[in-house]
Amino acid sequence: MPPPLHVFRANDGVHGFEPWIIDGTTAGSRLLADLDPGPSGSGAIYSHALGDGRVVLAASTPASGGALWVTDGTATGTRLYAGVSLGQLVASDANDIASLGHGTVVFSAWRPDTGTEPRATDGTAAGTGMLADINPGSGDGDPTVLVPLGNGLALFSACGPGFQYEPWVTGGTPAGTRQLADINPGPQGSAPYIAALGDGRVMLRNLSLNEGNEPWISDGTAAGTHLVADIRPGPAKDAWTGRMCNPFGSGCSFAEGFTPVAPAANDALFS
Repeated sequence: MPPPLHVFRANDGVHGFEPWIIDGTTAGSRLLADLDPGPSGSGAIYSHALGDGRVVLAASTPASGGALWVTDGTATGTRLYAGVSLGQLVASDANDIASLGHGTVVFSAWRPDTGTEPRATDGTAAGTGMLADINPGSGDGDPTVLVPLGNGLALFSACGPGFQYEPWVTGGTPAGTRQLADINPGPQGSAPYIAALGDGRVMLRNLSLNEGNEPWISDGTAAGTHLVADIRPGPAKDAWTGRMCNPFGSGCSFAEGFTPVAPAANDALFS
């Protein structure tokens, strides 16, 4: 059996930051594709396994702008994932993109008529579109911290008219995209930070007027979203002000006073 391949970004001083591939050997380390020829590079970042032997990544070229690319680990098999306009891809963090595991990718993108909203693509024109206009019109729903549950669903944080950031869930279709819970009713929102547990559930750090900042858990359903423990009882007592680390490859999420950071190595494993 051939060794597993990893895709990552690197700068060799000639091509700028571009996607590279490695199998753990010197001979198996090579430039995968020069998406934006020349020293500037495409800045290829945040690769995610699709679950079908391919990897999707974010990159920017003069021709495509910020866009999603897909690769099967070969130069000829590296191309734009969807041959249609995605809007201006927002990929400032690894968690601005999530693979649902069946070839569908959920991502955050901006267009002047819709603002920044959640979108999805399966690599086809018919399978590419906006999931929900959470903040109608040109306002930003600002979907962030997209975290897959591993069961075809992903959770994310978004805001809209009359409410700040609350947890949302999507299965990659408009009908399957909805607000999961209004944990902190009213304009303040619960400002959820999300990390996958690796068993079809996620841990959330939520702000609630009743409990303050405390740990919650969710399986992607309203009934399965609940407070885990009121560690420091009382509405003004915050038990959780540090970081929430995910041991399954999605890095760490940070509470107030910290800056979210991407994993040290943004790589994805080919099957």
